[in-house]
Amino acid sequence: VGADNTKNVVTVYYIKDEKGTNPENPDKGDGIPDKYQITFQYQSEDAGKGSVTGTKKEVATVQEITRDKETNVIISVGEKVPQSPTQPSTVKAHEGYHFSKWTDEAGTEYKSDTELKAAKYGTDQTFTAHFEADAQTYYVKYINDDAKAGEDNVIETSEPSKTVYGETVKAITHKKEIEGYVFVRAGSDLTVGTNNDTNYVELYYSKDEKGTNPENPDKG
Repeated sequence: VGADNTKNVVTVYYIKDEKGTNPENPDKGDGIPDKYQITFQYQSEDAGKGSVTGTKKEVATVQEITRDKETNVIISVGEKVPQSPTQPSTVKAHEGYHFSKWTDEAGTEYKSDTELKAAKYGTDQTFTAHFEADAQTYYVKYINDDAKAGEDNVIETSEPSKTVYGETVKAITHKKEIEGYVFVRAGSDLTVGTNNDTNYVELYYSKDEKGTNPENPDKG
């Protein structure tokens, strides 16, 4: 301490500590400076296909510190050691979809939580869960538009075709020639659902077994 009080100053240094490794409260400091820690976050690529809930943020320490036992001053900082995410979130696909992969900010893909947990990072990272539509099938009904109520009106039914949930199937694209019938109209387009028994489109035909050709009046 000197005679000039303006120079009698003691400087104490602090470092930001706004996050911590407590999984229940990662936004609360834990005594380790933030610059020695990294944050992993988890999100859904499309909330309409699947969700990521629960613990969506975690903090990992990449550089260990040592403090003086008496003064609590940081006396040493360890080398940076990349850490692995623990993937603590809950991932759930919506009806018609399934989880397909995780990606990091660089686009690296991980097909499972196990693969993601084996990765190591030295900087903040956000991981994105991706979902894909489930495989489904649909079929086409060719309908006799002349059939009366109570009569079997199906001329023929196609074999199932492969598709995926949520796809739009345009009925008109399945129009074809049917012997003895003429095309009338296409039914409604289909938005593929999860029940393959109800995944179908309809096309309507009318009988055409006679014509105006005098040489062959029995041909439509």
